Amino acid sequence: MRPDRPPPRRRLRRAARSAICAAALAALGAGAAPAQVVPPSESGFPLPSVPVDGLVRSRECTTDLPTFGHPDLQYWPPHGTMRMTNDGGWCWLQFGQSFRAALIHPNPTVAEPPAHGTLDLRKMPDRISMAYRPAPGFTGPDRFAVRTDGPLPHTIPVEVTVR
Repeated sequence: MRPDRPPPRRRLRRAARSAICAAALAALGAGAAPAQVVPPSESGFPLPSVPVDGLVRSRECTTDLPTFGHPDLQYWPPHGTMRMTNDGGWCWLQFGQSFRAALIHPNPTVAEPPAHGTLDLRKMPDRISMAYRPAPGFTGPDRFAVRTDGPLPHTIPVEVTVR
Protein backbone atom coordinates (compact mmCIF):
# COMPACT_ATOMS: atom_id res chain seq x y z
CA MET A 1 0.00 0.00 0.00
CA ARG A 2 1.27 3.50 -0.82
CA PRO A 3 1.81 5.79 2.20
CA ASP A 4 0.07 8.79 0.53
CA ARG A 5 -3.23 6.92 0.02
CA PRO A 6 -5.74 6.07 2.77
CA PRO A 7 -6.58 2.43 3.47
CA PRO A 8 -9.12 0.87 1.03
CA ARG A 9 -12.07 1.04 3.49
CA ARG A 10 -11.65 4.78 3.98
CA ARG A 11 -11.44 5.30 0.24
CA LEU A 12 -14.69 3.36 -0.22
CA ARG A 13 -16.53 5.33 2.49
CA ARG A 14 -15.27 8.63 1.08
CA ALA A 15 -16.29 7.57 -2.43
CA ALA A 16 -19.75 6.53 -1.18
CA ARG A 17 -20.26 9.87 0.61
CA SER A 18 -19.14 11.74 -2.49
CA ALA A 19 -21.53 9.73 -4.67
CA ILE A 20 -24.45 10.40 -2.29
CA CYS A 21 -23.68 14.14 -2.17
CA ALA A 22 -23.34 14.29 -5.96
CA ALA A 23 -26.67 12.48 -6.43
CA ALA A 24 -28.43 14.82 -3.97
CA LEU A 25 -27.03 17.91 -5.66
CA ALA A 26 -27.96 16.58 -9.10
CA ALA A 27 -31.51 15.85 -7.93
CA LEU A 28 -31.89 19.36 -6.51
CA GLY A 29 -30.46 20.86 -9.67
CA ALA A 30 -32.98 18.86 -11.71
CA GLY A 31 -35.85 20.41 -9.73
CA ALA A 32 -36.48 17.49 -7.38
CA ALA A 33 -37.96 18.33 -4.02
CA PRO A 34 -35.55 18.52 -1.10
CA ALA A 35 -35.87 16.13 1.82
CA GLN A 36 -39.02 16.30 3.94
CA VAL A 37 -39.12 19.53 5.96
CA VAL A 38 -40.40 19.25 9.51
CA PRO A 39 -43.60 21.35 9.76
CA PRO A 40 -43.77 24.13 12.32
CA SER A 41 -45.59 23.53 15.59
CA GLU A 42 -49.06 24.69 14.63
CA SER A 43 -52.52 23.54 15.63
CA GLY A 44 -56.18 24.25 15.98
CA PHE A 45 -58.00 23.17 19.11
CA PRO A 46 -61.57 23.19 20.44
CA LEU A 47 -62.57 25.70 23.11
CA PRO A 48 -65.48 25.53 25.53
CA SER A 49 -68.40 27.38 23.96
CA VAL A 50 -69.27 30.84 25.19
CA PRO A 51 -72.54 32.62 24.33
CA VAL A 52 -72.65 34.38 20.97
CA ASP A 53 -74.32 37.82 20.95
CA GLY A 54 -77.75 37.78 19.32
CA LEU A 55 -77.98 33.98 18.93
CA VAL A 56 -80.22 31.71 21.01
CA ARG A 57 -78.72 28.27 21.56
CA SER A 58 -80.67 25.15 20.59
CA ARG A 59 -81.90 23.07 23.55
CA GLU A 60 -79.86 20.13 22.29
CA CYS A 61 -76.47 20.85 20.74
CA THR A 62 -73.44 18.54 20.86
CA THR A 63 -70.24 19.42 19.00
CA ASP A 64 -66.85 17.87 18.43
CA LEU A 65 -63.70 19.21 16.79
CA PRO A 66 -60.56 17.25 17.67
CA THR A 67 -57.20 19.01 17.68
CA PHE A 68 -55.97 19.51 14.11
CA GLY A 69 -52.92 20.76 12.25
CA HIS A 70 -49.29 19.98 13.08
CA PRO A 71 -49.12 19.72 16.88
CA ASP A 72 -46.31 17.17 16.43
CA LEU A 73 -44.46 15.79 13.43
CA GLN A 74 -47.56 14.56 11.62
CA TYR A 75 -50.60 16.26 10.11
CA TRP A 76 -54.01 15.81 11.71
CA PRO A 77 -56.76 16.94 9.31
CA PRO A 78 -59.60 19.01 10.76
CA HIS A 79 -63.10 17.57 10.89
CA GLY A 80 -65.97 18.80 13.04
CA THR A 81 -69.39 17.41 13.89
CA MET A 82 -72.62 18.90 15.25
CA ARG A 83 -75.73 17.08 16.48
CA MET A 84 -78.77 19.14 17.32
CA THR A 85 -82.53 19.41 17.36
CA ASN A 86 -84.39 21.78 15.07
CA ASP A 87 -86.11 23.97 17.62
CA GLY A 88 -85.26 27.29 15.95
CA GLY A 89 -82.02 27.69 17.93
CA TRP A 90 -78.38 27.73 16.93
CA CYS A 91 -75.62 25.22 17.58
CA TRP A 92 -72.09 26.59 17.70
CA LEU A 93 -68.62 25.19 17.67
CA GLN A 94 -65.69 27.34 18.76
CA PHE A 95 -61.95 26.89 18.37
CA GLY A 96 -58.60 28.64 18.62
CA GLN A 97 -55.37 28.31 16.67
CA SER A 98 -51.71 28.59 17.60
CA PHE A 99 -48.49 28.93 15.64
CA ARG A 100 -45.10 28.32 17.28
CA ALA A 101 -46.66 28.45 20.76
CA ALA A 102 -48.39 31.82 20.18
CA LEU A 103 -52.15 32.20 19.82
CA ILE A 104 -53.08 33.51 16.39
CA HIS A 105 -56.34 35.01 15.16
CA PRO A 106 -56.84 33.92 11.54
CA ASN A 107 -59.61 35.35 9.40
CA PRO A 108 -62.37 32.80 8.71
CA THR A 109 -64.35 32.61 5.46
CA VAL A 110 -67.12 30.29 4.30
CA ALA A 111 -65.59 27.72 1.97
CA GLU A 112 -68.83 25.75 1.52
CA PRO A 113 -72.18 27.07 2.77
CA PRO A 114 -74.73 24.70 4.32
CA ALA A 115 -77.43 23.43 1.96
CA HIS A 116 -80.23 23.28 4.55
CA GLY A 117 -79.53 26.04 7.02
CA THR A 118 -77.74 29.25 7.92
CA LEU A 119 -74.14 29.72 9.04
CA ASP A 120 -73.04 32.55 11.32
CA LEU A 121 -69.23 32.83 11.25
CA ARG A 122 -67.48 35.18 13.68
CA LYS A 123 -63.94 36.10 14.56
CA MET A 124 -64.12 36.76 18.29
CA PRO A 125 -61.27 38.26 20.38
CA ASP A 126 -59.88 34.87 21.45
CA ARG A 127 -61.57 32.36 19.12
CA ILE A 128 -63.49 31.64 15.96
CA SER A 129 -67.17 30.74 16.30
CA MET A 130 -69.11 28.73 13.70
CA ALA A 131 -72.85 28.77 14.46
CA TYR A 132 -75.39 26.77 12.45
CA ARG A 133 -79.21 26.97 12.42
CA PRO A 134 -81.21 24.54 10.28
CA ALA A 135 -84.00 25.74 8.02
CA PRO A 136 -87.45 25.52 9.67
CA GLY A 137 -88.76 21.93 9.60
CA PHE A 138 -85.50 20.43 8.28
CA THR A 139 -84.21 17.16 9.73
CA GLY A 140 -81.35 15.07 8.40
CA PRO A 141 -77.72 15.56 7.43
CA ASP A 142 -76.13 18.82 6.32
CA ARG A 143 -72.57 20.04 6.00
CA PHE A 144 -70.51 23.19 5.61
CA ALA A 145 -66.84 24.12 5.52
CA VAL A 146 -64.89 27.07 6.91
CA ARG A 147 -61.47 28.23 5.71
CA THR A 148 -58.96 30.00 7.94
CA ASP A 149 -55.98 31.97 6.69
CA GLY A 150 -52.74 32.35 8.60
CA PRO A 151 -49.30 30.82 8.40
CA LEU A 152 -50.84 27.43 7.52
CA PRO A 153 -54.43 27.77 6.23
CA HIS A 154 -57.01 25.11 7.01
CA THR A 155 -60.36 24.14 5.50
CA ILE A 156 -62.52 22.72 8.27
CA PRO A 157 -65.43 20.55 7.14
CA VAL A 158 -68.31 20.18 9.62
CA GLU A 159 -70.89 17.39 9.36
CA VAL A 160 -74.27 18.32 10.90
CA THR A 161 -77.02 15.95 12.02
CA VAL A 162 -80.37 17.59 12.72
CA ARG A 163 -83.03 15.60 14.58
